[in-house]
Amino acid sequence: MSDKTKKSNPNPGAPFWKSKLFIIITVVCIAGVVYAGMKYFSNNQYAGIPKRAIDEYKLGVAALEKNDPEKALSALLKAAELDQTFADAQARIGEAYFMAAMKHKSAKNTEMKNAMLEQSMVFVNKALVIDLNNGFAHQTLGYHAYEKGNLDEALRELETAETAGVHSFDLHTMLGYLYNEKEETAKCIEQYQKALEFRPADIKTLHNLGELFFGVENFQKAIFFYGELLKYDSKDNSIKANYAASLWKSGDQTKAKELFNQILESPEGNKFKNYNTVAWTLIDKDIDIEWGIKMAHAADELKPRNIESADILGWGYFKNKDYANAVKYLNMSMKMSPSDEVQRRLTMAKEKLDESLKK
Repeated sequence: MSDKTKKSNPNPGAPFWKSKLFIIITVVCIAGVVYAGMKYFSNNQYAGIPKRAIDEYKLGVAALEKNDPEKALSALLKAAELDQTFADAQARIGEAYFMAAMKHKSAKNTEMKNAMLEQSMVFVNKALVIDLNNGFAHQTLGYHAYEKGNLDEALRELETAETAGVHSFDLHTMLGYLYNEKEETAKCIEQYQKALEFRPADIKTLHNLGELFFGVENFQKAIFFYGELLKYDSKDNSIKANYAASLWKSGDQTKAKELFNQILESPEGNKFKNYNTVAWTLIDKDIDIEWGIKMAHAADELKPRNIESADILGWGYFKNKDYANAVKYLNMSMKMSPSDEVQRRLTMAKEKLDESLKK
């Protein structure tokens, strides 16, 4: 036997199934079968639908993802015309009309908005006639329900869409929002994490997850998500303050204090805003309420009678159970710029003040 043969088969007595060549061939074959299977199911997802209709459908979906309802409708209507039984095409036309309606809503064109919503439902119903469980149709029904203010119905429809196999950034963020409204935090977190798989760098979703994990006292997770946010905007003092608060709650108060002091001394933004940022975080996240009140007063000295400091002081004094001062500063805030949230806090402060005076 030649040296060359020995090198290619170092154990000539071993069975072929134990050889490296057999393993390589097996892996390649399995990969080929998996790929072929994926191609088969991909191509048979719309078995019987003309290829041209599928091509137009894909163009329409791509336009929807770019928030271009006009281009989406142009392609999707062609797809539906080529095959009237193409349920997904009918449903996505409904979605495109809904998207167009929201654009008209932003432009304050009520007549066109209503016309687009009506057309949207026409095509959603066409899709449901073809396939009662069509996920895209139920997704758009969820959007319609949300637009009408029916959050329970919106949640049911969007859950149905997910069960039917619809997965997208928009679907999961909407479900996350609705679960948060119902205070179902675990489900809310799950949906936002699913949304993040589609857009890993989405700032709002990263922030939501940071806030949610902080709220359930999973401070290590909160540190992670606020840390991810800082990768995209290391100069945002609000993010840095939330990151510091998470560190504080996780037990690293030394590092947290360093970060809070960095914000106070930061050249970024107005100094009074930096003081207010630290003050709000210290108070709202129950880090150090007295320190927070002190920082809010410092901000008020830098810019007298600014509404941010009034809001923060009102909330700080409320949490510190000084209800008279809470009412004073929240009243001041309401006079400068009324808001539902400040009114809610003012009402609570007045109730607590009345209770304390009766004792």
